[in-house]
Amino acid sequence: MLAPRSLARAVKVSTRPTAQSGAKHKNKYHSNQAGFAKATSSEAANHMFRQADTVRVLNVVNENSRAGKLKQNLRVVTTIRNDPLGTRFRTPEIYLSLLQHLAAENARKWVPLALNLFVEMLQIPNCPPNHLEKARAALFKCFEVCSNYTQLLSLKIVFQNVISRQDASLDVALRYLGIHMHVLLNSGQVQLAVTHFSRCLEQIQENTRKASLLRKLPLQKFLAVLCLTQDCDTVTTVLSEIILNDCIDVLDVSDWSEILGLALWKNDYNLTKLIYEHVIMDGIEPLVLEDAVLEIGLTQNNPLLTSLSEKTLTQILHTLATNGDVRLCIHLIEWHYVHKSLQGEQTLTKDLCLQVIRAYCFYNPNPSTLADRDDDDASVKAAMDVIDSLVSKNRHVYDYTDVVDAFLHKLNTYHAFDSKVANSVAREASAPFMPISYGHDVEETVPEEVLITKRSNQNIRASPQGSVLKNTRILQDFIIEHLHHMAAKNFSSKTRQIVINCLLAHLTTYQNATGVIIALKQMSLSEENFMEKWLDPPLYEIITRPFSASPAAMMTGLTFHEHMKRNNISISQKTMKNLIISSLHGVHYNALLEYYVYEYLHANPEPVSSYLLNRIAIFKLLNEEGKLLLTYLESFSKDKHANIDRDWESYGFNKVAPTTIPLDEEYAHYHAIDERDRAALDRILAQGN
Repeated sequence: MLAPRSLARAVKVSTRPTAQSGAKHKNKYHSNQAGFAKATSSEAANHMFRQADTVRVLNVVNENSRAGKLKQNLRVVTTIRNDPLGTRFRTPEIYLSLLQHLAAENARKWVPLALNLFVEMLQIPNCPPNHLEKARAALFKCFEVCSNYTQLLSLKIVFQNVISRQDASLDVALRYLGIHMHVLLNSGQVQLAVTHFSRCLEQIQENTRKASLLRKLPLQKFLAVLCLTQDCDTVTTVLSEIILNDCIDVLDVSDWSEILGLALWKNDYNLTKLIYEHVIMDGIEPLVLEDAVLEIGLTQNNPLLTSLSEKTLTQILHTLATNGDVRLCIHLIEWHYVHKSLQGEQTLTKDLCLQVIRAYCFYNPNPSTLADRDDDDASVKAAMDVIDSLVSKNRHVYDYTDVVDAFLHKLNTYHAFDSKVANSVAREASAPFMPISYGHDVEETVPEEVLITKRSNQNIRASPQGSVLKNTRILQDFIIEHLHHMAAKNFSSKTRQIVINCLLAHLTTYQNATGVIIALKQMSLSEENFMEKWLDPPLYEIITRPFSASPAAMMTGLTFHEHMKRNNISISQKTMKNLIISSLHGVHYNALLEYYVYEYLHANPEPVSSYLLNRIAIFKLLNEEGKLLLTYLESFSKDKHANIDRDWESYGFNKVAPTTIPLDEEYAHYHAIDERDRAALDRILAQGN
């Protein structure tokens, strides 16, 4: 146990008397009860103590405590130290009053003094148990602001050797565990605090005792620190224990609001769902409009629910939707928005409808699992059904751009059996693990069977298989199945256009021009006059995107451009930019760039965009003719629009579609792919004419 320090050594206050102070206090101590607090002369102090009793000294200490005069009480302590009659004023009441005053100060610098006073109090014979209990509470209160781990170790020694033996109750032990966490948090040891929290729960198995523990721990401070560190997983774990043990009331509305703000900012689904289900909608389960009408008044008893703004509810809906929680999305819309129709407000806005679509698109029924041969992923069809149900009502105008991001995620996580993936996984599983060996000579050939096999990269968030639509057979089957589904369900033409555009947008994002050509071919085979029906202006622009990124699509892009030009199809600026960039491939500067630029300028009298100029400027094979073209484009303005043909002739630029592109051995492989895709696209486009 700590060696106790006396009151005299615990407080470092000068008691050296002066003639003036001694005379001053001799004149006042009879008329002022607070003279004990002001006396510094040993003669005056001795005279006062001869006239006083313990009750009077205690009253002085209590009055100073109520007035917040800690320095005055410290002077009283110094006077008690110099009491010529020994320890007559060192009573439990005096110690208790001083400890309570230190606790009220709520300052870290008084923690050592409080611990020393408590140790001295323990040595008083026959100290009343209720006084010790109050003194212990005051000591623990002082340690709530302690940030010195060494001082915590001193408290641990006192607790193990004295406090726990005097009072072995669970309440005292839990209070000590709470103080331990206070000190860890105050000293910035967050990870140790998390470990301490886990160990405390592991040691207590009974739920009733866990609830008592949670109410003794500084959970508000703990969660506030975790929010600052943005540790959503740990916050979710702590809140789960709080909810499980029915201790929600330990946090107030401001605490829940701060945690909810973190969850929404980090788009953390688990934390948002936990708060929504167990706190925001606690005790409220409306499923239909009538329930919502009847239970509107119940929200008044839920302070967190009533404090949420429309913006916060929208953010909650967004988090639930982007994590694929269809049930809670619909629940939130039913409860918080359906009853608005009673007030003359619009029930389902376009944004709310889009959130429902996003929820279905982000819903993943088979996360982190490989598909079996008999698996049938109907989640894409479910998303298509929802889109059609909302689009066909004609309450709002929808475009593919409204849902493309979410639908791309749905397509990218499509769950289908891929034999190539299955074979690859089987090979990885059967490959023996061989540690690196340095026993072979540098020039010795290492047998193939002992080479270390590269394991699969599990850092694929969306699907362990990747995008199975990159498999041509799966892509073809997918197109046939889902086009048939749209026909069987008699989807509206607007819905079909949205789905087709999203599918091709997915292919242009995750595949190349060849994948797009394969999809267009299969669509043309599956539906008569497909190209004539479904190629709208946005889809033309979508199809040209992979041309701009592929080194093997220059002639394919030219074929597509000539088809649009021949059929008087409006060509957007984005489409022309994609085609211009597609000509900036290969090993030679070619006339295709000049032709596309000519068509682009004719359709667009405005100055050329800086993005397009930069892309042309960084083409490493730009020759003198190309540099001349770039200079012309940089100075192009509306005034020159009427003279484009004259300028083209004077500069000698090409303004007709070239029939071939420069070739050499380095580009021969790409040219073969380009020619194959061009021929396939030509046949597909011919079917629509």
